[in-house]
Amino acid sequence: MMFIHGSEDKFVPTKMVYPLYHATKGPKELLIVKGAAHAQSYEKNPQLYTEKVREFLAKYVK
Repeated sequence: MMFIHGSEDKFVPTKMVYPLYHATKGPKELLIVKGAAHAQSYEKNPQLYTEKVREFLAKYVK
């Protein structure tokens, strides 16, 4: 499970992702995109977003 959240999300506050992340069993990764609002992580930092998603998927998709 990959969690991606913006640090400036006001719709779903960033603090809400941490309990979900910690409650998830199995492989997981958390990416907090600095300065991103709700559903704006890719727009705020497309290079970081793409890199992290590719790295995560490469671990599980062969």
